[in-house]
Amino acid sequence: MTKRILVTGVGGAPGFDLARSLIRLGCRVITADADPYAPGLLLPETTPHVTVPATDLGYRAGMLRLCAKARPDAVLSTVERELPQLLSLRRPLADLGVTTWLPDPPAVEACGDKARFATVLTERGIPTPRTVLPHEIDQAPDGLLSSSRGTSRARAACTSAARGSRPASCASSSRNRSSRSTLAAGSSPRTASSIAPAMRR
Repeated sequence: MTKRILVTGVGGAPGFDLARSLIRLGCRVITADADPYAPGLLLPETTPHVTVPATDLGYRAGMLRLCAKARPDAVLSTVERELPQLLSLRRPLADLGVTTWLPDPPAVEACGDKARFATVLTERGIPTPRTVLPHEIDQAPDGLLSSSRGTSRARAACTSAARGSRPASCASSSRNRSSRSTLAAGSSPRTASSIAPAMRR
């Protein structure tokens, strides 16, 4: 029996590529994205749906309506911000016959905060760029940032982020991969990675 799979975030490379791979495997793919111009919504042999953003108050109700209508066998999300929402929908989605493969809440939380994410990777011995918080940038080891100019830019960017004037985290990297620096903006959740399932290990 052909499986029906709902893939969210098809405007980005992970969702787009995942949808194409599932098509090649013979699945019936339902594509979804909050951007009506997302390229993945134009993939052939798929059923496209425009959804509300994960930050919208109507996201949960909208996702349940979509699943009740499209009747997918499973939901595969490639959008980080959707993960906490989908965690809360596990039971109602299961009641609709929809399978979800989601990490546990601590893993989702870690993937939503660059500083926490870096700490988890370091604790598990997984190679990761050296990470400092905005208030720690003056104490960053020599060579962590690519140049004095880069340091100045990073300091200015992270100061703005710490004051709340930038919604996303900031980062600065040198030409040498081994000296890349990720600068997490405070302790509030920040975009970190879409590979939340890996954090379960």
